[in-house]
Amino acid sequence: MLQSFVSFALEDIAFNGGIYALFVVPSFVLFWWLLKRQVWHRRIQPEQRARLHHLLHDIAYSLSTLLVFAVLDFGIYLLEQQGYTQIYYDIGQHGVLWFWLSIPLMMVLHDAYFYWMHRLMHHPRLYPYFHKVHHESTDPSPFTSFAFHPLEAVVENGIAVAFAFLLPVNFYALIIWQVLQQFFNMLGHLGFEVYPRWWNRAPALRWKTPSTHHNMHHERFDGNYGLYFRWWDRWMGTEFPDYGQHYDAIFARRKPAPAQPAVPAAPDSGMAVTARLGDRTLTFTAQPDRPLLPQALEQGVPLPHACKRGRCGTCKMLLDAGSVRMQQHPALSESEVQAGYILTCQAVGETPTLSIRTP
Repeated sequence: MLQSFVSFALEDIAFNGGIYALFVVPSFVLFWWLLKRQVWHRRIQPEQRARLHHLLHDIAYSLSTLLVFAVLDFGIYLLEQQGYTQIYYDIGQHGVLWFWLSIPLMMVLHDAYFYWMHRLMHHPRLYPYFHKVHHESTDPSPFTSFAFHPLEAVVENGIAVAFAFLLPVNFYALIIWQVLQQFFNMLGHLGFEVYPRWWNRAPALRWKTPSTHHNMHHERFDGNYGLYFRWWDRWMGTEFPDYGQHYDAIFARRKPAPAQPAVPAAPDSGMAVTARLGDRTLTFTAQPDRPLLPQALEQGVPLPHACKRGRCGTCKMLLDAGSVRMQQHPALSESEVQAGYILTCQAVGETPTLSIRTP
């Protein structure tokens, strides 16, 4: 059994990893490196917040996701060998028409599953254990597309398990669906808008989510939960109201690359805060009666953030010097608090100087 698992797992990781690499690596090299300046006007978030540690984090968790998928796929394989699944190989068994109809049907069902599973994982009691890892990247890159906590990876692959048992699905139709969902998942995390300006105005196309739709979810946290389509967000009132304006604003840009924002001079009074963001060190002044995050943003210091309510953990930073008090910290465990992590959206300074840095 162990030998069979190892052999299967290596093949499964090679297959899924090959598709992942085929989509992710070229898109990252082109958009984030070689053509970065030429396509900057299509960048969804004008200022790049993703740093090297975010990319390494996403790559590491993507590798663990491939392993989790291999374990689950091996379970399906064993059950399929015993005749417990509805997977079949002969297209003629259910006809060519069903073969091609089953692929968009799986996408529609997957979209519904993803929407409700995704919203559920944003529940404060579940979020730290399932979805927090994926939201470490507020400025997602193609590598973010598979960056799941192992528990989330199990849930993400649950739809493939459901298809194997609930639908008569051809093995090759299942493969085509997997390739398509990896491709669209990569586009949602690309960080650049590749869809045309008129996409949201075309009646037959506007229900398909362009890259901006999911990128806004990473940036703001609690909206735009859909994967392929917009309809669940529209029906349930969870689409960001300014999504259309946000999409159109991308195409209004003309400059090839933005200038770095200037940091205004700090006021004379208040506590001095030093923030180390990757390879940059910035300073701002904070008053003792307000959280650090809004004051930093007002002074042009781009601290990481998303929900601004302490739920997502995106604004997590390490406190190197000084003292703060937090109004609440639901996104942090007690061990993280003891280790010196703070949520800047909740942290109020208590000492004349503070020093914080991204983990």
